[in-house]
Amino acid sequence: MVYCFVKINEKDDEMDKIMNRNNKTNDYRCSCNNSPPVNLLEIIEDRDLIHLVIEATTEVSAKGLVRRVNSIPDWVPHNMVLSLMTYAYATCKYSSEELAESVRKDPALRYLSSGIFPDVSTFIKFRRANAHTIVYALNNVLENVKGLCSNKAASIKTNSGISLTGIIKNRNCELAIDGEKRLGLAVMNDCLERDV
Repeated sequence: MVYCFVKINEKDDEMDKIMNRNNKTNDYRCSCNNSPPVNLLEIIEDRDLIHLVIEATTEVSAKGLVRRVNSIPDWVPHNMVLSLMTYAYATCKYSSEELAESVRKDPALRYLSSGIFPDVSTFIKFRRANAHTIVYALNNVLENVKGLCSNKAASIKTNSGISLTGIIKNRNCELAIDGEKRLGLAVMNDCLERDV
């Protein structure tokens, strides 16, 4: 059993209710199995994943869970950064450097960025301030994809009424709701990149 820890600096009562919080250490703990996370593009189409990410991040924003980071420039929308990071972690891109580079090259990330290209430090600063929010949005996406895999319906709509293609590439996939693990991998990836 591997444990991933994500440090949260400020107490957040809303997230205490949503996640299993260890109040003594101010950490979020998840017991993660040793299997690697599944790239959601192996299960669903990129168009559907984009819609699920937008829906999840819009819901999180509507609840007021996205913390403003003053050191991120005003021209970089925080909701857009949340969408980029949620999509990246859902597709197993954990490095902030890889993410910053992929926003310029990957069509799905370019679409989510609306032509704005955040740098590496923006992703790291945002993740530090909004770790719990990223996990919440990511778990929302993972739960929806898991639901899609078990749904036999020909046409599928999101909560906001967007029709998804409904093309499931792999219904037999064992998909874990492992947002904490994915976030832990991102933190570890960035630490290793900076230490080398």
